Amino acid sequence: MNPLFRLCLLVPAVLLGNSALAYTTVENRSLDAGNIRDLVIRTYSGPLTISRSDNDRIEVEVLIEFNNDWDDDEARQALSEGLVLDLERRGSRAELDSWVGDYDENDDVSFFTWGLIDFFRSGKDRPYSHLEVKVPEGIDLRINDYRGEVIISGTRGDLELRTGGGDAFISNIDGDLDLQDGGGEIAVSEVTGDVEIRDGGGSLEVEKVGGRLTIHDGGGSIEVANVGGHLDIRDGGGSIRVRDIDSDGEIYDGSGEITVSRVKGSISFTDGGGGINVSDVGKDVIVYRRGGGSFNVRNVQGEVIEAASAPRDTRGNYRNRYWNWDRDTDIDEDIDIDVDIDDD
Repeated sequence: MNPLFRLCLLVPAVLLGNSALAYTTVENRSLDAGNIRDLVIRTYSGPLTISRSDNDRIEVEVLIEFNNDWDDDEARQALSEGLVLDLERRGSRAELDSWVGDYDENDDVSFFTWGLIDFFRSGKDRPYSHLEVKVPEGIDLRINDYRGEVIISGTRGDLELRTGGGDAFISNIDGDLDLQDGGGEIAVSEVTGDVEIRDGGGSLEVEKVGGRLTIHDGGGSIEVANVGGHLDIRDGGGSIRVRDIDSDGEIYDGSGEITVSRVKGSISFTDGGGGINVSDVGKDVIVYRRGGGSFNVRNVQGEVIEAASAPRDTRGNYRNRYWNWDRDTDIDEDIDIDVDIDDD
């Protein structure tokens, strides 16, 4: 069993305290992955762990644990009426649906019931569940996870992850990563392709990205290290620390301290407030606007340019005129990021 999975099994014991487990079950599904290019996962099952399979099959296991609020008959009834664990092939695509309870994918509230047993009304605790998926290499992943922690490691293919909340830990991905998260901690490391992250809040750590890195963040601290391609950060607030960038970079920040070191190309800033500390830059440093705070520069091979105002496009959006004039820089409308920069 995956070591991360074994670690997560300790969580329910901690959460339940002195409550003994009344009923535990494990369900499994498996599918031949021949000629499958994409796996779509829709889940509301608590923690989700995904890793690379050592064979040519997609393998799924879900652990479900009830505490002693439930007797065995109630737990079995709830599972018979409400367990969904479907793994099906649809042409070159495989689809996995996993949750416990009645779920309407068109319902943003994601209200869950248990057939005749409605635990919202009965006062029973929601059972703990953990979904583990193993995927052969070469399969792209598209994941909608509505609840719980997500751990993905060692996959070979592009990864698209949408999560409503909870922490996300992504590592050793051979492909591109597109991650959108409503909140919680995010840690990403060792991605060979491009990475795009849209985050509503929470801390964010990214390191060892082979391609381009784009971050749209509503708040919380950001730490970035070892990026092979262009860096683009748009942040509503919180501290930003960046080091070891092999290309150019641009940072739009509403407030908070910014520290940048070891950039091979040029780096630009549009800043609403807080200090800026820059060192060891191979080309130019451009600051379009500083709302306040110190500005410290050391060991810059090119020019240091400080402008009074950041340029805007025809729609009033801030745009960095130093790079990529034709690039669409709109921030995702689903995430509210307010970068307040005073041009007066």
